Amino acid sequence: MPLYFIHFSCHLDMATPAKAQGALELFRQCRAEDAFRAAPLVRGFEVSVVDAPPHATLWLHDDDGGNPDALVAFVLRLAGEFDLVGHWGFQFARWCSYREVESFGGGAWALDLGARRIMAQTCTADWLDEALKAPA
Repeated sequence: MPLYFIHFSCHLDMATPAKAQGALELFRQCRAEDAFRAAPLVRGFEVSVVDAPPHATLWLHDDDGGNPDALVAFVLRLAGEFDLVGHWGFQFARWCSYREVESFGGGAWALDLGARRIMAQTCTADWLDEALKAPA
């Protein structure tokens, strides 16, 4: 039986080590609260502080079954809580442990942190469907 996965790995600059530590603490708090939720908020990814000076960057990555939607929601929450600004985004890959038809692909998200909104998102499967509908 095939197994399906979504993988991603990206950095988020929190501007200061204090904000990065605060973000890590918020993630841990949300993870603890998720044990009591029917629909967990931070399932499908991990967060750590990059172990290099100035220690203000988060490493956000899947945990063997990534959830890009949850990551986007968490980053937008961080933007609000820690007054982050600028544009940020990440890509993800969707794959299968077996060569199933239409089991591979990916996508990307672009966020405006200051406006706390999604600027754009794409999925390669949707893109391909649209491209193939175009007149020849």
